[in-house]
Amino acid sequence: FKTMLFNILPKRIITYIFKYLNIKDILNISETSRYFYYDIFIKIAYKLYNIENFKLQYMILKKNKISFGIHKFEFTQLNNLRRIHLNNSNIKTLPDFINLPLLIYLNLGYNQIEHVPDFTNLPMLKYLELNNNQIKHVPNFINLPLLDYLNLNNNQIEIIHGFTNLHMLRKLYLNNNKIKYIPNFNNLPILKILSLNRNQIKYIPDFNNLPILKILELYDNQIKILPNFTNLRVLKYLCLSYNRIKIIPNFNNLPMLKELELYNNQIKILTNLTNLLILESLNLSNNQIEIIHGFNLPMLKRLWLDNNQIKILSNFTNLSMLEYLCLNNNQIETIPNFINSPMLKTLYLNDNQIKIMPDF
Repeated sequence: FKTMLFNILPKRIITYIFKYLNIKDILNISETSRYFYYDIFIKIAYKLYNIENFKLQYMILKKNKISFGIHKFEFTQLNNLRRIHLNNSNIKTLPDFINLPLLIYLNLGYNQIEHVPDFTNLPMLKYLELNNNQIKHVPNFINLPLLDYLNLNNNQIEIIHGFTNLHMLRKLYLNNNKIKYIPNFNNLPILKILSLNRNQIKYIPDFNNLPILKILELYDNQIKILPNFTNLRVLKYLCLSYNRIKIIPNFNNLPMLKELELYNNQIKILTNLTNLLILESLNLSNNQIEIIHGFNLPMLKRLWLDNNQIKILSNFTNLSMLEYLCLNNNQIETIPNFINSPMLKTLYLNDNQIKIMPDF
């Protein structure tokens, strides 16, 4: 859209354009122009309609190449907006987003944003997308009391604070940053998903203050020692793969755990895996395990032990529900008949040293 076009077009034609776009409710100009002069567009809208009747609720401007800073954009008269999509739009600087009392969803992903404001005037905001930017520091978001979902993946964040006022936050994504230290998150009482994959974390707390956390992801960090996770009573999924873990801690306090990922670590001895009574999936691929003493995992269905140094197998006396077992790339010479695993459907034993096959 060019300024000159708005100057020469009759008001009658512009009105038809706005009606065709249903501009009173939804403004969708995604991927329509290389340079979108959106402030001019909105000012024309103000002139065409009484401000009181301008009920725009959804603004979708994703995948544009905005020619100047978004800070020049005035939202002051768009106080009925519920959703704003500004992802993939070459944005570097953010406005204050004032007078948007009903805004619920704000997508600012895939831009070039370096500084994040406090969002002091968005009391109803629930979903905030800030992924794939150049953010180094994040505020505490103390003025977003209803925030439910926060995505900060793929930035350059080094330090995070406890997010002191996000009492309603349920999903927090901080993958692929430069985080070295993580707090205990004392003020996120209903957090259910915490994802910290691909950072530089060496030590982790026991997350005692996250009593209803269900998913915890710490894939591809520098963790050597694990806590006992004494208060994660409803945790269902735990991913600790691609770290430097040597010893498995006591997981007795994870009674609801169903999936445990520990592949690509430095584990040599299997211990403390006897009380995960509803665990269904266990991945221990690419470690340094030599001996297996058996498991007391009555509900386990899928077990990966490939790419280890296993020589001797037990008969897995307590794996009656096992359906999938992968033992590729070990040093196994003799295999049991798995008589105690009647549900076994898939068995991989490639690249071992097996000489004699049992009677299955």
